[in-house]
Amino acid sequence: MRTHARLPSTLILAAGLAACAWLVFTQASSTSANANGEQFAALEKLIAAGKADAQVWQDYGDALADAKRFTHAAAAYQKSLELEPDRREARMGRLLALAQGPNADAFFAYAQQLMNTDPKLTFDLLERRECINKKSDPRFEPLYRTAKAQAID
Repeated sequence: MRTHARLPSTLILAAGLAACAWLVFTQASSTSANANGEQFAALEKLIAAGKADAQVWQDYGDALADAKRFTHAAAAYQKSLELEPDRREARMGRLLALAQGPNADAFFAYAQQLMNTDPKLTFDLLERRECINKKSDPRFEPLYRTAKAQAID
């Protein structure tokens, strides 16, 4: 009978590599979570102190969207737009946050509003994967076709 002397050492090596990978991954996740928590705290401190400009609100919206808190992210982007109505990044963030949030009516109302001011941006955003869950809604196709037609003009 032939024995495989390398098999136990290979298994030990594989287990060791898996353990190292797990440690690196959990450390990176922990560091990222701490950084996000610190970012939230810093932004919320500025907001509470009344020192939030459009950029702070946009950054807060980005942080909320990263945390998958899409309804709150959309509200933060709206605050940014109230301070600077032409802020393109906040427009993008708001539509994408609404697309991923639960309120389809708010998404379609804002998409229509955005299409009236920036049809090219609206068309580009409607093609993104974040909007895929809204494509089954009967309001999506007419909005998409109109945005596409206006974006070409």
